[in-house]
Amino acid sequence: MVMRDGDAPVAIDGGPGEQHVKIMRTHGMRGMHERMFEHADANRDGRVSLEEMTNAAVQRFDAADANHDGTLTPDERMQMHQRMKDKHDKPA
Repeated sequence: MVMRDGDAPVAIDGGPGEQHVKIMRTHGMRGMHERMFEHADANRDGRVSLEEMTNAAVQRFDAADANHDGTLTPDERMQMHQRMKDKHDKPA
């Protein structure tokens, strides 16, 4: 990833002879990481303990495990990714 001055990072993926440039949304990865941290910080003390992080990871896993068999398939992972994208893209 290449960062530029301003409010939006720029990701550059290139192949032989071509570059694809994707400009991330204004809140980009920083906003996502802040939301993940806030979600994990269950007691709202501004810190995330190992227990809080583990609980957040288990909740995310359980949400993705559509058939609740204790494993994630590539399809379940992609479905979760799409649900998160749809939620993020939904107008407020």
